[in-house]
This record gives sequence, structure tokens and C-alpha cells, in this order.
Amino acid sequence: MSLTSELTDISAQFEDAQRARLAAIVELRSKVKSTLANGRTGRAGVMSRHREETKARLQEIFGAAAFVRGSAQDLIERLAHERGVTRDVISTRLQLSVDKLQNSVQTQLEGAARQRKTAAQREAGARRAYLEDIDRRAGAVLANAESFMIALHNDRAAARRVWQQHCRVQRQARQPGSSAKAAFESPIATETGRYPYAQSEVVVTDSVGSFAN
Repeated sequence: MSLTSELTDISAQFEDAQRARLAAIVELRSKVKSTLANGRTGRAGVMSRHREETKARLQEIFGAAAFVRGSAQDLIERLAHERGVTRDVISTRLQLSVDKLQNSVQTQLEGAARQRKTAAQREAGARRAYLEDIDRRAGAVLANAESFMIALHNDRAAARRVWQQHCRVQRQARQPGSSAKAAFESPIATETGRYPYAQSEVVVTDSVGSFAN
């Protein structure tokens, strides 16, 4: 089916719907007019019956209201009594809950105090162990430092002797016809074995100054 034929069918359906809607509107208007006409004639009777029914209903309502008022008074008195009883029950339950809560809080506080005490003891033990370890390490460092200072003192003494020997060799080498030139040209083994030198300018110093003093 082509688009034109579909549009034609849709237009025809739309026109049919429009005609049906207009016919329904006309029919509805006629029904409304007839209903209004019939309603005007029966309105007086309906209003009279409505007034009678309303009066009877109001009397029934007033009677029911009086009954309800009496029932409400009884209910208020019963509620006041039950409220007093409920207040006592609630007060007792609240007191029990408060006592239970206080006991629970006291138990938790005691447990927390024990935990704090245990933690403090554990921390004190760890601190003692840490301090003892520091003392042990400090003692080892001091012992190593003392050994290092002794070794340094020995090395400085050995270096001083080597320097003095070097100076003597130089003085002897400068003298004419001296036989110390060969000794000056060959390396000299020191006491520690760490200060060899050849024929060159050798100056051994430390942070204080020369060992030549």
C-alpha cells in the first residue's frame, strides 16, 4: 500500500470519528435537556424528602453524639486510670533499664581500665627493653670508639715514626757522598705496612697538623 492510500484511509477514519463524535454530542445534549426538564418537576418533592431525611438524620446524629459523649467520658476516665498504671509500669521498666545500663557502663569502664593498665605495663616493658637495647648498643659503640681511638693513636704514632725516619733519610741523602740515596729511592716498610713511599715529596698530616713536630 502506498503512502497516499494510507493517508486517504487515515483521513477517512478521522472524518468518521468526527461525525461519530458530533452525533454523540447531539444525543448527549438531548438527554441532558430531557433530564433537566424532568428534574425541575421533581425537584420540589426531592427537596421535601431531603429535608425530612436530613431532620431525621440530624436527630439520629444528636442522639449518637450524646451516646458518644457519655462513652467518651467513660473512655477518658478509663484512660486516666490506665495512664497511671502505665506510668508506674514504664517508671519501673525505665528504672530497670537505667540500672542495667549503669551496670553495663561500669563493667565497660572497668574493662577499659584493665586494658589501659595492661597497655601501660606492656608499653613500660617495651620502653625498658628499648632503653636496655639502646644502652647495649651505646656500650658497643663506645667500646668500638675506644678501640678505634686506640688504633688511631697507634697509627698516628707509627706514622710519626715513619715521617721522622723519612726526614732523616732525606737529610742524609742531601749530604755529599752519602750512601742513604739508595735507601731513599726504595720503598720503606712501616710497622703497620700502610705507609710505603718512593722517591717523591711525601707529606703526612692529620686534622691537627704535620707529624714532623
